[in-house]
Amino acid sequence: MSVQAGTDGQASPRMLGSKPDSSDGFDLYGQLFPVTRGLWMSIHRDQQQTSLDIMKRRDLYFFSSELHESYVPFCEDEGPVNLAAVVEFCWLVRSKLTDPRLGPRQCVYYAERDVAKRSNAIFLLAAFLVLDQGYSPADAVQVFDALGPHAFHGFRDALPGPNPFRLSLRDLLDGMAAGNHARLSCSNICVSGRDAPGLIRARLLCICVYHSETYVSLDIHT
Repeated sequence: MSVQAGTDGQASPRMLGSKPDSSDGFDLYGQLFPVTRGLWMSIHRDQQQTSLDIMKRRDLYFFSSELHESYVPFCEDEGPVNLAAVVEFCWLVRSKLTDPRLGPRQCVYYAERDVAKRSNAIFLLAAFLVLDQGYSPADAVQVFDALGPHAFHGFRDALPGPNPFRLSLRDLLDGMAAGNHARLSCSNICVSGRDAPGLIRARLLCICVYHSETYVSLDIHT
């Protein structure tokens, strides 16, 4: 892949539970939406559109990752991705925005048309604004209003069958902001020995206060 394109991840198969979006109401594919200084977002219809944009817009640096694709559903749920993905995403975006090799080029994070994947991508970008850029949850949500009402689909629970309740982007960011303000530490996280190793790791990653000088990751074998 050329230096114009990010190589942090490739597209993966559609997640279980996610919906093909030929009729989901979103139709702003390929447009650029400002996120914060030096950072934009774009939702692409397919890989061909991604390749064409990279070839045509040499003044931009397109990049993506597998982080917004990383949610593994229990049943009918589609997200949000866990805290480990949020923190890794913040580091990824900060590394792009501060990379001197990119020169004056603006960075564009792109996501697929798949409803669940693009919703998780929007959540990650909004979380970056709150945790790294100091945005309030309300201000971060307002940034993504430009994508229209159909870009982000609120997350539901895992139970099968109809479920009218959806967790909004504002709900997610309010929780993220509250957790970051509390500056969680190992001393106030209760870990059950019955938890799966992956859940233990994700829960322990809560200790990462993003602006801290040090980062602790613990491996627990059960």
